[in-house]
Amino acid sequence: MAPVKIGVGAVISGIMFALGVFVAVRLLVRPGEPLTGSVAVDIAFALFFMARGALYFWTMRRRASG
Repeated sequence: MAPVKIGVGAVISGIMFALGVFVAVRLLVRPGEPLTGSVAVDIAFALFFMARGALYFWTMRRRASG
């Protein structure tokens, strides 16, 4: 089986996932200082970007596989 080339899609999805993880970890480390101004928005932001990054990576991988 040939190696799958993902390229730019993997980088974009990795950045999105890492951004979500950063916001989530920052919220755990500094609970009194939300990044966006509200804890609820921080949680929503983190969950959205982690899910979107994982979904985008999975979709790009599936398209590359055929």
